[in-house]
Amino acid sequence: MTYLELIKTLGLSDLIMCFMDEVGFTGKEIAESFGMTEPTVYSAKKRLATLSEGLKAVDNVTAAAKLLNEDNSIQIQVRKDLRNPDIQTVIETFSDSFGTTMSNKYDRFAAKRLIDKYTVEGIVKVIKALRTFSDDQYCPTVNNIRDVEKKWPAVIKYVGNRLKRKEIVE
Repeated sequence: MTYLELIKTLGLSDLIMCFMDEVGFTGKEIAESFGMTEPTVYSAKKRLATLSEGLKAVDNVTAAAKLLNEDNSIQIQVRKDLRNPDIQTVIETFSDSFGTTMSNKYDRFAAKRLIDKYTVEGIVKVIKALRTFSDDQYCPTVNNIRDVEKKWPAVIKYVGNRLKRKEIVE
């Protein structure tokens, strides 16, 4: 069984229990936090031994200690979105315009390079313009952000020609 398969079968309490064990909580403290007996905790530890070994490679297991309140109730923290908001804006605009929801790290890298060279507003306007004229036979076909970057000269030429004809209406 792989770690991924194991984690899919585990519950949230099992994972938190595993983290608490790695941080250094005693079996009695873990049992009190979850409202169970110590033998149950020890059997869970035995079942989760392989996962515990894998967690030893994780650098920051002390974050699990932050999951407990002063009254030993469990608090689930929602992670803030740490992504660059400019890159996220470009990706969301592309997804909304063309209906593709998949983006990978290479699309993010391409968006970052485009944003560094041009502005977020400019990229968003170009993406919206491409969507407006995507049915035209001469419009460059883009399937992802990398295609926008790769075909940037053709895209700018096409959008520029349409702007000269004043066909883009916002």
